[in-house]
Amino acid sequence: MKLCVLILSTQESSFQSFKQAIRETWAAELIDSKIDYFFYEGNYKSTLLDGDTIKLNCKDDLGNVYDKLVEALKLLKSKKYDYDCIFRTNLSSYIDVEVFKKYINHFNINSRSYIGIHGEARVITEFLYSFKYLRWLSRYIWAGKIINYKSGAGFFIGNKLVNILLETRKSNIFFLDDVMIGYLLEQTEYEECPIFRFDIRIDNSHKIDKKLFEKLVNDNHLFHYRLKNENRNFDIKMMYSLKNKDQRIEICSY
Repeated sequence: MKLCVLILSTQESSFQSFKQAIRETWAAELIDSKIDYFFYEGNYKSTLLDGDTIKLNCKDDLGNVYDKLVEALKLLKSKKYDYDCIFRTNLSSYIDVEVFKKYINHFNINSRSYIGIHGEARVITEFLYSFKYLRWLSRYIWAGKIINYKSGAGFFIGNKLVNILLETRKSNIFFLDDVMIGYLLEQTEYEECPIFRFDIRIDNSHKIDKKLFEKLVNDNHLFHYRLKNENRNFDIKMMYSLKNKDQRIEICSY
């Protein structure tokens, strides 16, 4: 199976260290495993592929994350990069590439896969989110149609489903990319399987029993670690530390 990792990125200067840390850790292991990866980001004058970065002629802000994803996928299609499946993640992720490959084989990830941590959102809540002055209202709305989606922190989406996204005209309703994908694939049959994500917190509250941690890894469930703390220096330091297996066990377990 031909797979690509797409990493939601930005030109914002405060995130450049994350990109460098990824390049020097798990992206380097993807290269060794002959798995393609690309950062994708907006605010360029033209859309083009430059090394490991897809530069997009669209806005780079949160309100355009779905457009950024679609434009990145269109570029790959135009360049004849016909991947069977995409794993979409972001700059706060660390991927254990060895387990990542085992997970893909173990669960037979394919062109009809749509796999990620399950989430739910309400249409009215997501609609209000696009209006910054009304955003606070969304916290108090518990009614309306529910959208089931896979968390944007990291999800697989197969090529057959990518084609549906590219062929579907986007409505005028604003949703973040993960919610928008769930919305557009609502009536589509797809294949899914269990998936796990390990969130690393600066206060060490994430730590679990060592035997449980090792079981998750050995059972090919745990390949995705998320570093999303307010202290970005801590997250970057952790990304380098996770590259070492012994340090990874120490960081994640007791």
